[in-house]
Amino acid sequence: MAADWFAMHQAVQPDGYMVSDWATDDRSGLIWPSKAGWGHLHAMIQWEPASSTVGYTELCDQYVRDPLGLTPNPNDTTATEHRTPTPGGQYYVKNHGVFVAPGTPVALRVTHNEPLRDRWRLYALTSAAGWGWS
Repeated sequence: MAADWFAMHQAVQPDGYMVSDWATDDRSGLIWPSKAGWGHLHAMIQWEPASSTVGYTELCDQYVRDPLGLTPNPNDTTATEHRTPTPGGQYYVKNHGVFVAPGTPVALRVTHNEPLRDRWRLYALTSAAGWGWS
């Protein structure tokens, strides 16, 4: 993973879980806020081209509080956007303000409707100075 100067993606998470593989563990994409308040979420999304056999016709992205069901209020989504692919590359920047609280992780969640590929994925949100995907 790229530099994480603000310690948003801790290997030992606040609930005691230890991330052992940043490439495969869904928890590596979680942000654990250290303070309650108004958070500013920024993401850059880059999609692979659709496969030549079936392909996707819809892309979806959203911010989600507790995407893995670790709290009593899981899957609290906001800023959900559905998009159709453009003729060129699929590159998007997403910015949104959201209330955050310690103990409730936040993530960027993305999906598409191509039937032959995995669907929902969580991706790490990192500072603009150190973009990196888990």
